[in-house]
Amino acid sequence: MQEIAKKEFIKALRMLNSLNCKYCVIDPDGDTHGDLQILPPKKEFKYPRGLLTSIVKPHLLTLQEKQIKLIPYGEFEPKDIQSIASTVGCELYGAGIVTTHMTSMGLEVFRRVPLQEEKEKLL
Repeated sequence: MQEIAKKEFIKALRMLNSLNCKYCVIDPDGDTHGDLQILPPKKEFKYPRGLLTSIVKPHLLTLQEKQIKLIPYGEFEPKDIQSIASTVGCELYGAGIVTTHMTSMGLEVFRRVPLQEEKEKLL
């Protein structure tokens, strides 16, 4: 940074400090100034938001008690299908009612009959 630019930059920082401002500034040399931290960029998701849910949820909506269904993996990673199936199953039927198992053919999903006290919690 040139000397005149550095002087003006320091004046600007002093002005912010005198106003008790909280800030984070990166100068042209890449140095950071101020009390605040810069957050890292948000992580990119593997799939568009809601895509896996839109694939898995129809299978789970038609899943009856004591029934096992096979959800094919398609082009997705098995662990991603299993994760969303567990989440959606919990949202639909309550915690612990849906069990999943990964096979070479796809994800097996079992819906057990909830105990009486679990049914009462859902009401």
